[in-house]
Amino acid sequence: MLIDPVNNILDAQTAFVSLTLFNTMRGPLFLLPFGIVSLIQGVVSIKRISEYLAEPELKPEAVSIFPIAVFHFFFQH
Repeated sequence: MLIDPVNNILDAQTAFVSLTLFNTMRGPLFLLPFGIVSLIQGVVSIKRISEYLAEPELKPEAVSIFPIAVFHFFFQH
């Protein structure tokens, strides 16, 4: 039992164990907001990708195709 229910006395052993536990939890609790933000960004990204992939294909006549010029590069020593 952590605290004596009769006298409400907190002994040294319980206090040091509690402080150690809180000190151990400090790092993960510090990183928790960053994890939540990354999770939300991932959900938004997956939603955008799924909406993009669910779009219908374009009609070939609706797209104009321009010829691409081929460039040759020569390097002189």
